[in-house]
Amino acid sequence: MFPGVLLVKADLDKADVSIKDAQLMPFSLEVKGGVNTTDLLLDATGWHSAQRQSLAVEQVRLTFPPAPGGATKKPWLELPRGELVITPDEWTLTKRVERSCWKNRWSEFGTAIPRG
Repeated sequence: MFPGVLLVKADLDKADVSIKDAQLMPFSLEVKGGVNTTDLLLDATGWHSAQRQSLAVEQVRLTFPPAPGGATKKPWLELPRGELVITPDEWTLTKRVERSCWKNRWSEFGTAIPRG
């Protein structure tokens, strides 16, 4: 049983994440962003906190690999900017998100879907 981890205060700004290992997941993911947490408990039953938690991202790119011998595919998802603010205890009870702002560009089969 996972005993749990309490993050009293954690701020991670300007992180660059790039995952391109086909054995780990069947797509590549690149993202820049940050996470800000206060009094966040992660345990076997989920996440718990009465405090707001936030996630901010920039330059997200999710790309599926080409077929063997195929051409490189365009990103399936490009997200220039996004932010999510949530209070875990409230989410558990009501599924309410306090703030969600996303600017995105979705692609399907390499064709960009127009933004509204």
